[in-house]
Amino acid sequence: MRNIFKKIGRLLHKLSSEPNIGSLRVTNGSIQYVLRTGKKGKNASVELSGGTLEEALVKLHGQISAKKEEVIKVVVSLPADVVYTQSFKVPYVKEEEMEESASLNLRMITPIEAKNAFMDWQNIRETENQRELLGAFVEKKNVEEIQKALENANFYAATFEFPALGISRLMEKENEEESSPKLIIEISSDGMDFFIVKNGAMHFDYFILWKEMQSEEKEIPKEVFEERLGQEVRRVLNFAEGKTGGSI
Repeated sequence: MRNIFKKIGRLLHKLSSEPNIGSLRVTNGSIQYVLRTGKKGKNASVELSGGTLEEALVKLHGQISAKKEEVIKVVVSLPADVVYTQSFKVPYVKEEEMEESASLNLRMITPIEAKNAFMDWQNIRETENQRELLGAFVEKKNVEEIQKALENANFYAATFEFPALGISRLMEKENEEESSPKLIIEISSDGMDFFIVKNGAMHFDYFILWKEMQSEEKEIPKEVFEERLGQEVRRVLNFAEGKTGGSI
């Protein structure tokens, strides 16, 4: 799988020989760190309440390592609501012309002004005449602020991604022979994420923040949650089945 934000990080395969790269997830309410090495591992988390991201990262670093000067390598998962995805089609061209063709189209469809965005793409489906690609976009300032806070807290960002992409990669590893499209739903502290995975590639991603469902009391009753979940599942399935070429 392509590194979605390769312009601001190093490719993961270049670091595959180094085992001590953990995963660090940034949400709107917390930061979480996980490192798995064989049967052993580390887990740590810090709430983002009242302080800055950098202060929380310094505290997290202290939970992970007793050495303040140690640089901790991580794959950073950005908050789901700061990343936008959109599929698009391009004419079938030679492989050496593909990057230029995709990049031009990304700049035309980006929901963020191109000069203010990091963007990348991956191939999701192709025919004799065209390819369908999935583009991902994020505002530069969002990533650069996180990257600066990481560096000041002695974390090294090997690469950046977003939750649906990381889970899709995990699905690819765990189900190498599976080719049927699947709907994945992740319920997190930030909201609900719906995405379609087929042949190890993410075809579609749709995220809803909890605040879009909250009333003045800010609590979401169980029946409201279940009704909205059912509505969104039906909406995603109706939209995605035609795009993936098969039942989900």
